[in-house]
Order: sequence, then structure tokens, then C-alpha cells
Amino acid sequence: MRIVISAALLLIGTLSSVVASDGSEKPIVIGGGTPFGYYFGLSGALCQAFNASEADTPRCLNLAAGGSSLNLKGLEEGTIDFAVVQSDWLRHAVDGTSRYRAAGPNDSYRTIMSFPAESLTILARRDIGAKVLTHLAGRRVGFDTSNPYAYLLMQNAIKAARIDIDAVSPEAENSSAVSRICAGEIDAFVTVERHPSGRVADMVARCDLELIALDTSSVAAAIAERTELIAQRIEFGRSSEETRPVSTFGLAAVLVTSSDTSAVVVTRLLESVFGKAGKSISARAPLSEITAEDVAAAARIAPLHEQALVFFKARGWHD
Repeated sequence: MRIVISAALLLIGTLSSVVASDGSEKPIVIGGGTPFGYYFGLSGALCQAFNASEADTPRCLNLAAGGSSLNLKGLEEGTIDFAVVQSDWLRHAVDGTSRYRAAGPNDSYRTIMSFPAESLTILARRDIGAKVLTHLAGRRVGFDTSNPYAYLLMQNAIKAARIDIDAVSPEAENSSAVSRICAGEIDAFVTVERHPSGRVADMVARCDLELIALDTSSVAAAIAERTELIAQRIEFGRSSEETRPVSTFGLAAVLVTSSDTSAVVVTRLLESVFGKAGKSISARAPLSEITAEDVAAAARIAPLHEQALVFFKARGWHD
């Protein structure tokens, strides 16, 4: 049944024009990620909130677009109205860098809000006594080869902390860094995860590892250099008594639209998530976890939509 649903969602871009042609109001389409992934879940939660609001029309449809690049293309071509995209690809599209170099900068994108997504996660063997990143100076560090962001974000971290590590590049590793840290062959392991992470919890318990924090100055330096990165805090511990917040940074999932999206639609979407004046914030996870910092993070990558700026200023969430 889930396969049938996802296949139908892939056709929403086509179906929306049919619905509009029969005289009814065209649905609002939010592009997510691959079916049943994290980004797809975010766009789905947004549509559920939108459709549960007081107004009957327009309705919101969740499109399994497949990735950030396809979503950004859909926004530019006008086939979708909002999209959840990875923060680094949004920055490249705005600045005209990486795969968008030929197209050049695009100043039509407008942000609405962001959600913490992939976090730089550093694990060290408990027996070396490391608690913060600077304690890993001179230590042998391996990387999760399944995610290239692990190596790239760690380079930002060690540059910001001004330390040297005995890093094993992903290309040089002949065996799994997970097995190597468990065997004591390396001192630390770097990955990028969405938290809470069952994989990290399993590694910590199985290999007697400690989660390593970044100091606030290193986080600030890293995100000042790369606007697509956001400060994050991971709540983690072996038990409730040991749980502590660990500072790090990572990529965000950003809800983005175009500058010509109507103020009425933007207001309805925001009110469906955060409530109207005097009403409580949406209880739908992960929408209930959005903070003022998430709004500010989105605005660092591309300007807030004009109506989103009005909305957040009224709530004291933006200057």
C-alpha cells in the first residue's frame, strides 16, 4: 500500500494542473524528498498542518520530488510552491556556485523556516578521556565513508578549533572505521547523523564511546564562514542521569519558496504551523520543535519571504 501511495505522490505535479483546470482552486504543492525519508516527512507534516487549518481551500499536496536539486528546479519553473531542501544546495543555488555556476546567482528564492537535519557527530573511545574537540589534537581519527559530509564538516570543525589531528582520509581507509574504533585502532570516529540516532546509541554502548562536544567559539567560527551551517545541540547519554547537551553544527532542512508566492498562502501556512494569535504552536512533530533560532538560520542562507518576515517580527522572533 505504501508503494502505491508514493507512486501517486510522484504524479502530483501533473495532477495539480488538472485539478486547477476544472474550476476549483489549484492545490498548494510542497516538494519533499524521497518517499518516506526525513525530508518527505517534513513536507508531509507541513501539508497535514495546512490541511487541518480552518480554511477549506486551497488544499496542500506533498510531492516526493526526490532531492534538493529537483525541488529547486520545480520552484524556479513554478511547478511547486514550497520545497524542503538541504541548506548547502540552497546556498549554492542562491550564490551560483557548484552545479549552479553556469546558471549564475538566483535571487528569487525566499526562506520560510528551517529544521535541524544532519549533525556533525564525533565519537571517541572513553578510555582516552576526551570530552571536547580540542582533546583530539594529535589523535588518530577515522571517518564514516558512507557519508562524504563527515569528512567535509570535520575539516570545518578542526579549522575553526585551530587544531591538528592525525586524520585518516576516507579514501585511505581499507576497513570500516566503526570496526577500527571498536578494536582500539583509532581514537575517534566522525559521522553525520540525524538525532536521536539508534546507530550512534548502538556504537556508544557496544564500543564504550563518548560523544565529543565543540566549544561555542568553534561552532561560531564554523557557521560564520559557511552560512549554510547551523549551530545544533545533541541531547545524548547512556542513561537519563548521564544525558548532557553536546554542542555541534550541521546542515539544515530549509523550507523555501519564491519571492512571488502570495502573502495569503504564506500566512496560512505559518498560522497552520504556529497558530494564530493566542493559539498554541502545532503539536505535530517535528514542527513543534521549531525555534526562533531555526528561523534566523534560514534567513542567513536566503532572505525570508516578505510575509514570513512580517509574521515572525510580530511574534518577536526576528528583528
